[in-house]
Amino acid sequence: MRQHTPLISIIVPVYNVKPYLEKCLASIAAQTYPNKEVILVDDASTDVGGLCRVASGGASATEQRDISRQK
Repeated sequence: MRQHTPLISIIVPVYNVKPYLEKCLASIAAQTYPNKEVILVDDASTDVGGLCRVASGGASATEQRDISRQK
């Protein structure tokens, strides 16, 4: 019998953390849990310039990344 693996949502607040974001996402992507999604929440950060580039890079076919940005 095949067991269903529950979806784990990883919520990452990204308010002014651009210098750390790439390493954070790489760490999450390196985790072995197979069924996960990463949700990035930006609450009007002032350093958001590279957020979409960093967030969309490296996402695998089994990993979903959502970006929510407050203006």
